[in-house]
Amino acid sequence: VFESCLEIGCCETCCLRLMGERNPEIYNNVTQNLKNKGNEEDINCEDESHKLKVMKGNPCIGCLGLLQKPFAEAIVEKVLNEIEQFTYDSPTFNIALVFPVSMQLRAHSLYLYLQNNYPEHCATVNTQARAINIGVKDVWKWKHLSQMKDKFINPKKYDPYSSLTVTVKMKYAAEDKECSALFKMLPNDFSKTKNRKNQGSVDVYSRKSVEKALETVDDNIFKSHYQCPPEIPSEPMIYEEVIAFHNSIHIAGRYNKWSRELPQTPWIIDGIRRMESSVQEIITEPLLKLTLAQEARFSSSGREDVDVRTLGRGRPFSVELIDPKKTIFTKEEMRKAEQQVNELGNNKVTIRDLQIVGKECLNLLKTGEEMKTKDYNALCLLLNRDNSENNSKEYSVEDCLQKLNKIQTPLVIDQTTPIRVLHRRALAVRQKTIHTMRGTKISEDQFALYLQTQAGTYIKEFVHGDLGRTRPSLGELLDGYQVDILALDVQDVSLDWPPPIDTSNGNSVHT
Repeated sequence: VFESCLEIGCCETCCLRLMGERNPEIYNNVTQNLKNKGNEEDINCEDESHKLKVMKGNPCIGCLGLLQKPFAEAIVEKVLNEIEQFTYDSPTFNIALVFPVSMQLRAHSLYLYLQNNYPEHCATVNTQARAINIGVKDVWKWKHLSQMKDKFINPKKYDPYSSLTVTVKMKYAAEDKECSALFKMLPNDFSKTKNRKNQGSVDVYSRKSVEKALETVDDNIFKSHYQCPPEIPSEPMIYEEVIAFHNSIHIAGRYNKWSRELPQTPWIIDGIRRMESSVQEIITEPLLKLTLAQEARFSSSGREDVDVRTLGRGRPFSVELIDPKKTIFTKEEMRKAEQQVNELGNNKVTIRDLQIVGKECLNLLKTGEEMKTKDYNALCLLLNRDNSENNSKEYSVEDCLQKLNKIQTPLVIDQTTPIRVLHRRALAVRQKTIHTMRGTKISEDQFALYLQTQAGTYIKEFVHGDLGRTRPSLGELLDGYQVDILALDVQDVSLDWPPPIDTSNGNSVHT
């Protein structure tokens, strides 16, 4: 097998992997280990066809030079230089290699060659159906990652589970030419394009679609359109670019909103900003600067209207920081970021308990948004009663409160999607529960209403009825009084997350 692979144009490293060698250590010194395996004569052979095909310096037919001197060293050097330019603080990294589609065609062609000439060997080595088990990507990592980590100026450790992924994209000059065979052998799979001019272009083929096609294509059809073994390339596969991306980190906390003129999220209508800032922007701006992330995505356990304050312990929130460069912080740094948010909030917004949390914890935030209870304090105005025959008698605010405080709870109400949110929420009737309710007098026509409700209850609509879309409304419960709401505060969101922060020491906080 070794001699045959060498003869058709494979490099020594690819000969080893096609032989089924699975020991990563073997690939660190290919020539010596081949000698140890008894292939010294094959390596030094003077076979004329071998000299013509391989010794003139063509890239390997299996790896297009990626595992072969001198092409491999040049690629590794470029990758190292690129990685050194990155400013991520992650002590580990993972590498993902992205190959041109022609590498899949060449791998399949080599598999068919071995299957045809050495079926017993293939049955032993290639236990996966219709594929060569030892891939070029695996061998490249085995050969070069240990060398790379020793050359880093700032030490980094390779970890396949690292949150920092370095993607190395490769390209091949003959890609279009080789991939055109796919269009000929599988016209039904690769004939539909948005632009007819692009038929036969590499852009037509995705790696996934090619992988799927090669699993089912008839061997004879493949061989009739693509050479087996693949032809010796005149140029190697070369480095195109290196892209780094760090998995998102999530920072959570609780916020208080003290202003009645501040939206939770940017208020932009028809491209025009209606208010100069928002809770989201006040919180995320310092966190973007702290983490050097590309983007921030804000979420919270529910939301309040522009004119509603959030008091008490505050509302739980989280911020997803996408592709952050900095992910390791001391507690002092987190407290400083907290302080920066509060300064930017300018007495309109303050936050507390700022901390990094795992992605799995965000389910608690969603659960709190849908399942927990919330406490409210509403300032209500008692208006005239309706004009029905039975409602001619005038009640004082004391009479109304006496009746209100006798209403049995829990009380289930039906709320049709409020008119004011129909533009962003589907029309539906939602049942919500008022767990507790009581009122106290403020003046002759005003009273404070204290409520504990199921999350997602529309409090304003419960008070004024929303033109009959909430039943029963507070007015109905008070025998037909018209009640309006003057001010509303969220007193508590009953979600004990994230946990309170102990600021007594300065230990590191990291992902």
